[in-house]
Formats: sequence, structure tokens, C-alpha cells
Amino acid sequence: MEQKVIPLFSVHVLDNVALSAGHGNGIWDEYETKEVFTDKEHLYDVATWIDGHSMEPVYQDGEVAFIREGGFDYDGAVKAVAWNEQLYIKKVYLEDNGFRLASINKDYPDKFASAGDEPRIVGKIVGHFMPIKDI
Repeated sequence: MEQKVIPLFSVHVLDNVALSAGHGNGIWDEYETKEVFTDKEHLYDVATWIDGHSMEPVYQDGEVAFIREGGFDYDGAVKAVAWNEQLYIKKVYLEDNGFRLASINKDYPDKFASAGDEPRIVGKIVGHFMPIKDI
């Protein structure tokens, strides 16, 4: 019986900082990482967990998101956004006085991040995957 060998790539995920695909998660100053594995190589600056269901069916709760650091570039891009000490994964739209943060899952209403709250786009989501469990 022929066995297929699949190369695995190590990813160090920020373990206590998750992108909220829901109502928001806290951001901490100290970051621990957890090593997980994927079967594809990705170009990214930081990896973190997706927590919640607002970006389903595309982005699943428990997946790892790859972020390439950068700011706003166009309406509707899926970004990691730091706002009011929370970190979100949302489709971002530039509005007159801030950003509209939209979910893919229509069960979740849009959020408005006022410019006065100083929301910051961390970067663009450039990939995502469910970690390989059995290695």
C-alpha cells in the first residue's frame, strides 16, 4: 500500500488574542503563541484565532487567520480591526466619520467604529485554515 507524504508547515498563532467574528475580544499586552500545522505555506505577518460565527460561512470559529499588516485600501476588504480594546475580523467600509464593520453572516448587524474611538486597521486577512489535528 502506497502512502502519500504531505509536507506540513508550522504556524505560530497568537494564543491569547483572537479575532472576534462576533461581539469582540480583548487585546492583551503579553502574547503567548501556540504552534499549529497546515498543509500549505502562506505569506503573512501575524496569525491569530477566529472566535465567533459572524463571518461564516467563509471564516469559521476555531480557524486561524493570517494577517498582512497594513491600513485601509478599499471598501469591503476583510480586515483585522482593533477598536475599543477589542479585535475584530470584519468587512470594512470607509464612512464619513469612521468605519462600518460588516459581517458575512446576516444574523449579525453591522457595527460603526467612530473616528473618535480611534479604530485601527491592523491588516488584511490574507488566508485562513483549520489547524491539522492529528500529526
